[in-house]
Amino acid sequence: MLLALVPSPSDAIKVNNVLTNFDLSRNNIGDSGAGFLSDAIKVNTVLTNLDLDFNKIGGDSGAASLCDSIKVHTALTDVGFLWLQNL
Repeated sequence: MLLALVPSPSDAIKVNNVLTNFDLSRNNIGDSGAGFLSDAIKVNTVLTNLDLDFNKIGGDSGAASLCDSIKVHTALTDVGFLWLQNL
C-alpha cells in the first residue's frame, strides 16, 4: 500500500535537514498529534516556520507539549496557532 511508504508529518520533521517552512494547517491535528509533533520539533534543527492554524489542538496536554518543544527549538521563529480549538 502506498500510504505505508509516506512518513507521518512528525517522522518527516525528525529527519528533515532541508525544509524550513511546513504548513500543517487544516489537518485536524489533535492533542495526541501535537504530542508527536512536539517530539519531532525538539530534534529538528532547520525548521523556521510551522503553520498549525485551524487544527484541533485544544487540550492542555497538546498545547503545553508544543510550547515546551518550541522553547528548545532555537531555529523555529514563526509558529501559526490561529483558530485552534479551545485555545
